[in-house]
Amino acid sequence: MATPTPTCLLPPPHAGVCIRASVSVMGCEAAGASLSGGPAAARSGFPWGVEGVENKGIEERKESRGMAGSAPHPKADELVPHPVKDQLPNVSYCITSPPPWPEAILLGFQHYLVMLGTTVLIPSALVPQMGGGNDEKARVIQTLLFVAGLNTLFQTFFGTRLPAVIGGSYTFVMPTISIILAGRYSGIVDPHQRFERIMRGTQGALIVASTLQIIIGFSGLWRNVTRFLSPLAAAPLITLVGMGLYELGFPGVAKCIEIGLPQLILLIIFSQYLPHVLHGQVFARFAVIFSVAIVWIYAYFLTIGGAYKHSAPKTQSHCRTDRSGLVSGAPCRRQHRIRIPYPFQWGAPTFDAGEAFAMMTASFVALVESTGAFIAVSRYASATPLPPSVLSRGVGWQGIGILLAGLFGTANGSSVSVENAGLLALTRVGSRRVVQISAGFMIFFSILGKCLIFASMGYGMSCKLSWLVLYVFFFLLMLPSPLADEDAITHHHGLHSCLLIPFSSSSLLFPFATNLVLLFFLTFSVNTGKFGAVFASIPAPIIAALYCLFFAYVGVGGLSFLQFCNLNSFRTKFILGFSIFMGLSVPQYFNEYTTVAGYGPVHTRARWFNDIINVIFSSEAFVAGFVAFFLDNTLHPHDSTTRKDRGYHWWDKFRSFKTDTRSEEFYSLPFNLNKFFPSV
Repeated sequence: MATPTPTCLLPPPHAGVCIRASVSVMGCEAAGASLSGGPAAARSGFPWGVEGVENKGIEERKESRGMAGSAPHPKADELVPHPVKDQLPNVSYCITSPPPWPEAILLGFQHYLVMLGTTVLIPSALVPQMGGGNDEKARVIQTLLFVAGLNTLFQTFFGTRLPAVIGGSYTFVMPTISIILAGRYSGIVDPHQRFERIMRGTQGALIVASTLQIIIGFSGLWRNVTRFLSPLAAAPLITLVGMGLYELGFPGVAKCIEIGLPQLILLIIFSQYLPHVLHGQVFARFAVIFSVAIVWIYAYFLTIGGAYKHSAPKTQSHCRTDRSGLVSGAPCRRQHRIRIPYPFQWGAPTFDAGEAFAMMTASFVALVESTGAFIAVSRYASATPLPPSVLSRGVGWQGIGILLAGLFGTANGSSVSVENAGLLALTRVGSRRVVQISAGFMIFFSILGKCLIFASMGYGMSCKLSWLVLYVFFFLLMLPSPLADEDAITHHHGLHSCLLIPFSSSSLLFPFATNLVLLFFLTFSVNTGKFGAVFASIPAPIIAALYCLFFAYVGVGGLSFLQFCNLNSFRTKFILGFSIFMGLSVPQYFNEYTTVAGYGPVHTRARWFNDIINVIFSSEAFVAGFVAFFLDNTLHPHDSTTRKDRGYHWWDKFRSFKTDTRSEEFYSLPFNLNKFFPSV
């Protein structure tokens, strides 16, 4: 089967307004509407009728003319609402249009930095409770990074084929803590032995839990369920996939406000204001790298300057750059220069029925949350809505990811990284290649993260060579680019043009600042020989500040699906409002109860039953999505008017893989595998 020609935002051939010749392919920007239903529908964007709205507008203008006399009449363009788009416009690079390699590598590294937050925070919270120290924590983070890289590659090649990063999930934390508190581990005195025993129990539970998603996904069961999903039911689910993680946002920033707040402010300035002032996308595209580097250096100087010398231990753990324990937990020994995680590295897994049932519940909740995240990723990658068969295929591969997490021993399951989905919106780059490059960074730093550069040399030789390399980098990077526009970048051979950053020869301030940042990173990481551990030791308030923007982007991505619905319908208002409210209110009750009492509201003698109920109702996205899906499919769903009000007809052409030709472009398997594994 021939590979389809990239079309990105090409309208379907049957569209009323056919402007296929005027669409920019590589830029993913359509020059006009892409709606079916004729020119009138394309101009208006109303899914429930256009003529009545236009006539009503004309009558209202006539009435206002008679009442107001010489009052100015509104222009016709001012009365036309925004058109409905089944693909998001203004995306620089969509799935099938990768950026140039230098830019793609930097963007991939930025995705790696963003996913480090969850990768570090979850093991940092769980490993000490399991009895592990800094060395065990570093090894678990290393393993989690390695498995995340593999899962991301599998998902982008054989799963949904979306630019979705597959990383750790907070959904699996509650059943893991339940395993930690199990009575069968309380009698173990030795901390290291206790850590390994708990890790083996977690591995067994994850291995069993993975079978749920594997069966539901590859059997096509989830395909049959999601075919009943409408834009109205998807909106609350996706909204609370992002907004439901609000506790990880500003509360984390406030733990060290002098670091977190500057990071949040700089991120907004770099991504939202500077692109309009300087008329370029460099700062918006690499806002995370610039802002994190500046605030990280600022936090480092606060640390070495003694700003937290007399602070409380809790404040020091959040603010200091040397309190993560990852750099000290990554010893630079000859036998540990290269360490590849391998299955059963902690020993043979152990199995317990109650723990397995609780973990299976977390797996199902993660499945629902990942469904919303996948839809958000498809939106921000400027792809068409996911066909149910493709979504089911991605769920199956996510189950394989949980299986790998159980085999390797990560103490946590896997799901779609919500923060990386938000990064797609921030950068406006939805390229599949960028995320695959980030997966390469995950695997690379997980293998060589403990001792990367000059580890086998003596300290004297290491210092001499490292500083020589640093000065060469510094000298080359200080060379200003004589170019003033991006079109001439290909004729320049300096390192700044390799970074796709056009600067005039008279502008030296920005190159000088960026070179100082790179010099600091290279100096610290090369001389410590722990490059991966250095990046994993970013203070948590910096990560929390990033979450404030990324989770908001994902949440508003869910709200954008309301453009397909009739918001003037009381049925729509009820389902939307009630599902979002219950999605926030029910988990809030469960979380508050757990904080005060030390256990969830469901507290019976059957611990596995308690975990099942408490895990389900502690997820904002699951509660909102379940309520919206149930109400939307039981409140007169087959009425013709209701069908339009819920936006169901807009996704009709995407419910089958072969109905819309764009689905084949975005979601078909590589290496001509669709012949052997056809999507329906």
